[in-house]
Amino acid sequence: MIKLRKGATALAAAWSALLAGAALARLWELGARAMSHDESLHAYYSHILAQSGAHHHDPMMHGPLLFQLGAALMGAFGPSDFVARLGFALLGVGLAASPLLLRRWLGDWGAFWAGALIAFSPSLLFYSRYMRNDVLFGLLCMFWLWAALGFLRTGRAKWLWPNAVAMALCFACKETVFIFGVFLGGYLLVAGLLRARRAGLSPRQEPAAQLAWLTLCMALPFAAPLVHLALGWSVLDYASQTAVWRAVIVAGALGFVAAGLAWLWLGDHAWWGGEPPELDFYDFLGPASLMWTIDLLLFGNWGRNLGGGLASGLVGSGGYWLAQHEVARGGQPWFYYPMLLAVYEFAPLILAVCAAVALARRARSPLRRQRPRPAQPLDMPIFCLAWALFGLVAYSLAGEKMPWLLAHMALPLCLLGGWWLGRFVQRLAPLKADAPLIVAGWALPLLLGVLVMIPPFAGRGLGELAHTTHWLGALAAALLLVGLALWRRPKIGWRRWAGLLALGALALVVSLNARAAWLACFVHHEQAVELLVYAHASPQLKPALARAVAASQATGRPMAHDQQTSWPMAWYLGQHAGSFIFNDPDDPRQSQASALFVGEDMAPEALQRLAGRAQTINIIRLWWPPQDYQGLGWRELADRLARPGFWRDMAAYWWARDLPGGRPEPWPLRSEMLVILPEPAAGAAATAPAPPPSTDATIADQ
Repeated sequence: MIKLRKGATALAAAWSALLAGAALARLWELGARAMSHDESLHAYYSHILAQSGAHHHDPMMHGPLLFQLGAALMGAFGPSDFVARLGFALLGVGLAASPLLLRRWLGDWGAFWAGALIAFSPSLLFYSRYMRNDVLFGLLCMFWLWAALGFLRTGRAKWLWPNAVAMALCFACKETVFIFGVFLGGYLLVAGLLRARRAGLSPRQEPAAQLAWLTLCMALPFAAPLVHLALGWSVLDYASQTAVWRAVIVAGALGFVAAGLAWLWLGDHAWWGGEPPELDFYDFLGPASLMWTIDLLLFGNWGRNLGGGLASGLVGSGGYWLAQHEVARGGQPWFYYPMLLAVYEFAPLILAVCAAVALARRARSPLRRQRPRPAQPLDMPIFCLAWALFGLVAYSLAGEKMPWLLAHMALPLCLLGGWWLGRFVQRLAPLKADAPLIVAGWALPLLLGVLVMIPPFAGRGLGELAHTTHWLGALAAALLLVGLALWRRPKIGWRRWAGLLALGALALVVSLNARAAWLACFVHHEQAVELLVYAHASPQLKPALARAVAASQATGRPMAHDQQTSWPMAWYLGQHAGSFIFNDPDDPRQSQASALFVGEDMAPEALQRLAGRAQTINIIRLWWPPQDYQGLGWRELADRLARPGFWRDMAAYWWARDLPGGRPEPWPLRSEMLVILPEPAAGAAATAPAPPPSTDATIADQ
């Protein structure tokens, strides 16, 4: 019979409930939302890969791992919005469970709270319901960190194998690996050198410095774009035969240099002095070979395009995104990510600040300075704090700023906040027998929040009277709890009681953060009032598509779209046999189509040609959130912050996503599409499509 340690049963039950909730939040109505621009592109090429096995890596769409996963699921279950997102939803559940890998460093309950913050983080939940690389990359980072910690703890070569697998998959996932890899390697190198100096050891004896050096050697061939720039070669040419040969030569040269650097570090060379490391060159060669075998197979589509995959993977992965730094797509200001954190990730941010204060107090403690330093070279909370700060600075300095990159900052904040919350709750554990105090401590901040948010005595209507009744009820309950606190104070003291109140306040903040996730993922998931809804299809698309499909089925004729509407229509029409794309407004095939999806450029000619012989539906194809904050300098930003009513408007947006001045009509940032349904033959269609809903009506219906 297996004996569980004290508290393990409660912990297992808590994890089971958490992961069940995380799965439900990610799978519920997963296919209801129409595909965004990028999702449709990812889904379309995954479908082609599933059908034909053909895929050529394009750095613009990031790594090939997303397409291999999407193709595997579509090959098994067929193409649909639900199936396209299914793998990433399940990976999101895995990401919520991933703090279990770090429970040795976070603590049992710290890992649980980190998992809870991840599970209901607005950005991590939103992009778990999305066909993008970011949640997959986050899970791979956790796997990489777990492998690195295993090596740091034991110094054994076996941990280099999972480290190599994690690195290979990260490089095949997304180019954000360069930011995370530089941080992880740099942190380990600095930590290892400092510890080696304090201990009077050679850096080759320090596991952190060893791992940093070997990680650099494994990743060195991905520095090919820097070699190309130094030699004056284009980093954007990775498709020509010349580019392939250049990539092969540069990869071979960098691989040779990497092997030499590893041999110099691991060899028993007299000039180093001191004892050689316990690892030898072959301990490096095996994992490095595995890493490069995985990446060559993934970038080369399992051997179908090895040369092209080598060029696009080595040169294009870093080269394309170096070039995009100057393009600065998105045009977002330097304060973009702090703004997103305040709107969506305020609970992990507040908890991380609490953790930073606790770490500062710990560093200043005289007892701390007198204790021997821990044997572990990586202090997890300090590592997570550095990770979050490095990510915030790096992504803010990068030219391209997009909302999905918020997930890369939310992850370390959740880990750090979970670590601190686990310790804080543990300090209050002796009060668990006094249930009324716990209830009071948790409920009082919630009631105070109700008192602040509900306006009393606003009028005599039924709604106003109901608000007043609720406010008075909350006031009575709050006074009752204050009385309970005063009555029980002699037993626990003000310090513990303040701790319970703080815990209740944190519960309120976390609840509000979960509410923000609910708004973003289930209420406004198709509405561009959310800053996360960026280049998304509007809720008008699926009803219009359903009408077009019905017309196609009724007439037996195909559907068609023009070049401008390819995303998302190439994905949706590609699931219907016979559908085609046209670029010429005079293409004679248009007369054979049962439905045409036409962009703004070609719409006037199409309407003129089919005047009086077609039903038309004008819809928003893609839309973006209002971005009137773009282009603000320091002075303009300060003036806006000081403007009367600004903070009231921001509070209204933060609470209900109410835009200052109301919802604009027409929506300012949009790309429209005309759905044309040529008049069917007599008797072919029983009903005509309804008129297009206005933007306001569509939003109100949600």
